[in-house]
Amino acid sequence: MKITIKELVRDILEVSPECRNDYKKLIWRVWTELGFVDRIFNTISYNKFMEAPPPESIRRPAQNEFRSDRLLGENKIQPNRMIRDRRQQLSKSKGVDFIQARQEYEFDPVSQNYKLI
Repeated sequence: MKITIKELVRDILEVSPECRNDYKKLIWRVWTELGFVDRIFNTISYNKFMEAPPPESIRRPAQNEFRSDRLLGENKIQPNRMIRDRRQQLSKSKGVDFIQARQEYEFDPVSQNYKLI
């Protein structure tokens, strides 16, 4: 029996609090569970990335789960209050506000990595 993305997202949100607060972690976890991420090196190839479900198709079921959980009064899978308030504030801004990085990085040409300033 195949599991749908919606069911997988609900299962992950129930057991993983860090995925409730960060959509990137949730998306990565879904891709890992579906077998698109190499579990040894924790990487994804171009071909697997192109085959993987789009991030928006993972974020939307999560958002619906948060909404239905709150409407039912269960509050079992809600993100922490600060994250939830920030998401609500952004949803009311209608796209005119942007999240700005709180940390600055600079590129190190020797190591080919970004370093925190």
